[in-house]
Amino acid sequence: MNTEPAAIAGALRKRLVRDAIWIPVDGSSMGHTIRPPAKVRVIAADMPRWGEIWAFTNDESTIVVHRCRGTVEGMHSFHGDGQLWRDRPVASDRLIGRVVADVQSGKQTKHGWRSRWLGTASARFRRVPRRVLGYLRKTS
Repeated sequence: MNTEPAAIAGALRKRLVRDAIWIPVDGSSMGHTIRPPAKVRVIAADMPRWGEIWAFTNDESTIVVHRCRGTVEGMHSFHGDGQLWRDRPVASDRLIGRVVADVQSGKQTKHGWRSRWLGTASARFRRVPRRVLGYLRKTS
């Protein structure tokens, strides 16, 4: 089995052509949006749009679920709602698909346009105090 990030993403994209898949997620990078243990429903989609949550593979071939912050010259920028910094840019061949729902503690939450806008605003608001504290520590 090929463990290259693009090969893993490609195999999962082929599976998405037939039907959506559920992927288990762990970790706190999505803050309050997706809390572990959870699983996310991923569907096939063309390209990520600002604010959408997507699954992709990172340099270590790990599947990551983060929010899109934009696309420039074919490279996509993602950011976890609970993180201070953006991820390294992601090429299109590492994209798996768009997250449309998650299940946490037996409760399903859909991720549509409302989640796209409110989740982005909420994540920005939560990061402000951390950035200010980081700045104050550097200047002290």
